[in-house]
Amino acid sequence: GRRKGKCGGVRRNFSGRISSYSSWEPKCTWTILLERGYRIVLTIPFLSLNCNEEYVEIIDGLPDSTTFGKFCSGGHLVFRSSSNVITVKYYRSSNQPVSSFDIFYYGRPSGR
Repeated sequence: GRRKGKCGGVRRNFSGRISSYSSWEPKCTWTILLERGYRIVLTIPFLSLNCNEEYVEIIDGLPDSTTFGKFCSGGHLVFRSSSNVITVKYYRSSNQPVSSFDIFYYGRPSGR
């Protein structure tokens, strides 16, 4: 079974949500991997993290690809992948509680 606090993994569904969970580990990585011919639109409606202690990083592709940047605050953040893969990393220092946030994503056919 899933052990408490586990986070991250590969998502293959065409739309979904990543919602923060209070007992997450300090480092989490999700890779959203859709079929070829699709790109991914990822949105963060509202982000208010403790900027010295935690952030979300959005990466255009697999985890070692070009980063869109690291974010800890803002509203209506929108990212569009250049391929069928996008990666979300969450990091916090071990003494920082997890802040609440939601990340939404959906796939759309390339070229539209």
